[in-house]
Amino acid sequence: MVDSEPLYNGNHSSSNGNASGSGARPATGKGANPGSAMEQDQGNYMQQKIMAGLLRFKWLILLAALAGGVAAWYYTENITPEYLASGMIIIHQDSEESLSSGGDITSRLNRSLGPAGTRSMDNHVQLLKSRVFAERIAEKLMEQEVMSNGEVFPVLLREIEGNEPLKAAKGQVVSRLRSKADVKRVSGSDDLIEISYISHDPLEAKELANLFMNEFVELTDERARSSIQATLQYLQDEMLNKVGGRLADSEQRIEDFMRSEPGGLNLASHTDRLVGQVHTLEEEAERNRLELESIENRKERAQDELNEIEPGLTDQMKSATTARVRMLQENMANLTIERMLMLNKNPSLRTNEDQEPRLKEINNEMDQISNEIDELVSEGLDQTRGFLFTEAGEMNSRILELQRQIADLTVERIRLQSLINLAEKRISDYNEELDQLPEKQTRMARLQRERERDERMYNELAGRAFEMGLMEQSTRGSGRIFEDALQPGSPFRPDVPTNLLLGILLGMGLAVSGVFLRVMLDYRIDSIDLLKKYGLPVLSVIPDMKPVIRSQFKGQSHYKVVDKKLSTLLVPLYDPISNVSESFRRLFNNLRFNNPDSRNKLFVLTSPGKGEGKTTTISNLAITMGESGNRVLLLDCDFRKPHVHRMFGLDMEPGITDYLFDDTPLEELIVSAQAPGLDILTSGKQTVSPDRAINSNKMRRLIEEVTDKYDYILIDTAPFGIISDAAPLIRMSDGVIALVRFNKSKTPELDHLIENLNSISAEVVGTVLNDFNPKVASGYYTDNRKYAYNDKVYKSYSNKVKKPDKKEKENV
Repeated sequence: MVDSEPLYNGNHSSSNGNASGSGARPATGKGANPGSAMEQDQGNYMQQKIMAGLLRFKWLILLAALAGGVAAWYYTENITPEYLASGMIIIHQDSEESLSSGGDITSRLNRSLGPAGTRSMDNHVQLLKSRVFAERIAEKLMEQEVMSNGEVFPVLLREIEGNEPLKAAKGQVVSRLRSKADVKRVSGSDDLIEISYISHDPLEAKELANLFMNEFVELTDERARSSIQATLQYLQDEMLNKVGGRLADSEQRIEDFMRSEPGGLNLASHTDRLVGQVHTLEEEAERNRLELESIENRKERAQDELNEIEPGLTDQMKSATTARVRMLQENMANLTIERMLMLNKNPSLRTNEDQEPRLKEINNEMDQISNEIDELVSEGLDQTRGFLFTEAGEMNSRILELQRQIADLTVERIRLQSLINLAEKRISDYNEELDQLPEKQTRMARLQRERERDERMYNELAGRAFEMGLMEQSTRGSGRIFEDALQPGSPFRPDVPTNLLLGILLGMGLAVSGVFLRVMLDYRIDSIDLLKKYGLPVLSVIPDMKPVIRSQFKGQSHYKVVDKKLSTLLVPLYDPISNVSESFRRLFNNLRFNNPDSRNKLFVLTSPGKGEGKTTTISNLAITMGESGNRVLLLDCDFRKPHVHRMFGLDMEPGITDYLFDDTPLEELIVSAQAPGLDILTSGKQTVSPDRAINSNKMRRLIEEVTDKYDYILIDTAPFGIISDAAPLIRMSDGVIALVRFNKSKTPELDHLIENLNSISAEVVGTVLNDFNPKVASGYYTDNRKYAYNDKVYKSYSNKVKKPDKKEKENV
């Protein structure tokens, strides 16, 4: 039989349609490539394996989720709650623009000395978030110290030492305020800003949110009123005193002159007209000089403040006043003087300027020049735009405000200086003409015009001062409180439902990750699918025998029949209709009918490692073969750890080694088992050279001798995956059966076994999966499910068959 034809030649496939053998690709051990076979459908199998692992450890995952929830609840209960209070402020963009309304000197003073134009909402938000504003709040808090309930603001406390609270430093308070306050624009609104504050004390959260809003409103009010206050102060301290003194001097000069001319003087109309034009120009020039002084004063203060914030920025801004702007302002001054003289000459045109074509033309030219000047100033401002951002990329609103203000004052200064220069030139021309008239008439006319001019200027400035005083009292900034912050009734943090959910998800995630790692690092063969990936037929799947043993013998390892103690693992002996017995019949049928063209009778059973059930499997297979009317011989060739004799209640000696070393006849060594058609040849006494015994010529003659006497010969050997003793027997056999134990044998071990079998050109007829439990198998959705279904159907069918009673078992 050593030179018999191989069991598989590549032209035949399995005819068995059951779950254990169906669909298996027939192959021999020759040329099998376990590495490439394992790579096929690996992704799909791993998904199934991971899913099976999750299902297997579902209670552990649920327990971890529960533990995560409990931990989250404990954490939530033991942290200090935080409260959130929010309020809203509304930004009135037109509140500052309204200050620039008015006409004549009032409107010009407002344009030059009043607040700058509209600030953007983003600038307000950045202001509220700035460190400068936080320092303002900190100073206010450190002055106030206590809340409305008489307790110290917690944000001011560093620690408690005894009964004396220690105050935090200003820098620490500022950092806390900036970290716990939140400022953002209200979504969907162009003028609302929400201010929130988080604190462990609900009252502090409310009062600090309101303090932020109140201080912002106060700050905008201060900025809106600061320009008015500066203008009013300058009017009172400089202009009114100066013009008042000059008016008194004018009146005194007229009085002195009249005393010197007792008869009085009659002024000629031409002289009066010339003097009137001179004094009109002088009045306009004086008014412009006063306004120019105010502008210079305001510009100097704005430049000083700007240099404090950003040194060097004032020099950078000089590009905004170009030569083109100066030329345009000179043209504007010429047109302004011409317009003023025309209106003085013909006052009726004041109510309807369109009647005079030249006056209409002058107005249009002035509008065009004004628009061009605005464009040039805007271009100059764009050149300095890079100076307007902080290190964090945020535009400094105060810098933007000062920059625009200085640019406007500079342009206005050029305009006023041009008007003054032109007026002085015209005055000089008129004075030359007056010098040719009678001196006394000219002197008197000038004195009267000077007094009238000074009186008008004084009255106008006094009215302006009164108006500015009223405006100071009524002016408010752009910020208004839209909605006060209320004291929160419940904590903002911790969010109990969210924390519990996160704890549950975290616990579940950790458990799932652990299961995933365990599955990925688990090399055990835990499914039929994985075993089939080796490309070898799965001859049979033998179920776990423990349930049968528990039901029949309450878990005992042996039971007594006549004078022998048989192992309860020999299930076909006492329960032939169980699913275990059926799996061995399936194994026998697959061995017998897989290849009808050859009559194979000598089989070797081996495994990757020890303790995988070789002796149990081959003993039950031998019983099943004998029940079918065959003469079967079971040889125990595992000379290192023999077990066959224990299964059948036999003595280990004499046996095979007695034949090999003592020439004992086989007839004296072969014994009959407690099963029909089955003979057993035990291992015999132990030898120190198991490899020499198996490789001997006597061993070959023994195999040849028994082959002619029996229908099937089954050989139990040491695990070939770790011990090579069985190599000669494997070479002499008609086929090798590789036994794998479910959830114990590992893929590297099976790879090694198949590699060793291929290296000696063994005929591997297939594999057997032992001790299978579908409930814990991976990849349950494919062959494992089929097996579980077939097993369930078989059990329901076999329950209708009468089982042998105790007496029948003893008569087996």
